[in-house]
Amino acid sequence: MNQHEGLRKALHWLLQQPAIDAGHIAEACRRFDLSPLDEIFLRDYFRPASPGGTEGNPQSDDLESN
Repeated sequence: MNQHEGLRKALHWLLQQPAIDAGHIAEACRRFDLSPLDEIFLRDYFRPASPGGTEGNPQSDDLESN
């Protein structure tokens, strides 16, 4: 498995979940044997928008197209 394959698979799995929260991110890290740095990346990536901002993370639309 290449260096980022686990992270790619975790992202794919997370995007299939009905909601993404800290529990789902922790589960993805266990399932795909991700590093603590990968977990920090996922938590930051899926952090909810700040109040007054747009709903959700616009980057997730980019991932679903792949």
